[in-house]
Amino acid sequence: MTLTFEPISLERQTAYRALFGRCPVRPALECFVSLWGWTDTYAMEWAWDDFLVWPRQTGPVPLRFAPVGEWNRVDWKALLQREFPEPTEFFAVPEELADLWAKALPDRVVRTEQRGQWEYLHRVSDLVELPGNAYRTRRQKYNQFLRLHEGRFRYRPLTRQEIPAVMAFQERWMERFGDTSPGDLGAEHKAVLRILDAWEKLDGLLGGVLDVDGVIAAYTVAGVLDATTVAIHFEKACPDVPGAYQAINRMFLAAEGTPFVLANREEDLDDPGIRQAKLSYRPVAFLRKETVLLR
Repeated sequence: MTLTFEPISLERQTAYRALFGRCPVRPALECFVSLWGWTDTYAMEWAWDDFLVWPRQTGPVPLRFAPVGEWNRVDWKALLQREFPEPTEFFAVPEELADLWAKALPDRVVRTEQRGQWEYLHRVSDLVELPGNAYRTRRQKYNQFLRLHEGRFRYRPLTRQEIPAVMAFQERWMERFGDTSPGDLGAEHKAVLRILDAWEKLDGLLGGVLDVDGVIAAYTVAGVLDATTVAIHFEKACPDVPGAYQAINRMFLAAEGTPFVLANREEDLDDPGIRQAKLSYRPVAFLRKETVLLR
């Protein structure tokens, strides 16, 4: 193998974002903010090739991710045979890339649907307008928030000045819910704090904060994937404030999401509760992914 791996670093953020922008499919899982934000937990690394970057997770379970970059400039048969002559498994490979690999190496590629890694794509206009019967429950909960907290709430963009208060809210949220799923929530908690702490160093970040009576009730951390798509990376609300989740989702997109056509609400990890919640926002499409074994 000729690929040389190194820790993911801020110094190569601009170059990575440029290659990510030229990738035919842009998963939120592999945007720079996600790779860098989760690196403390998963020890993320990458290797740079002519037209590609190969991310991988080295712990606690090693995983190879799909390469990011100019897929259509690559001789996949030659590259995969050279770099991976032995059986190798790749995690969360976009369906479109799996198609290219299967065409190049039909005798080596074994594909398995990975439903828990599918990313949910929604029309921003739907999540702002909440139209028709499909969004009736969401609309009712949002209107309940407006009614219960009339004159007492304030939405504003998340800026550097808001970071300490949002981090404190995240700490309180974690103290309350961390024991319910210590592994997943603990890793997410570390990623949230890492990203918030580096807010001004990370490109393309957006966010929103919602107060009730001067106290944070919800926040959103999002990022620009491309000119038409914004990814919702983290969204947290106080469960003691009815409708807060619906309010922060709608208010953030109404204020910051109007330049975009789609909102990527990321994957559900095969969690039934998360899947139900994400489906309730009525996705218009999925970014489908597969496990790919080069046998």
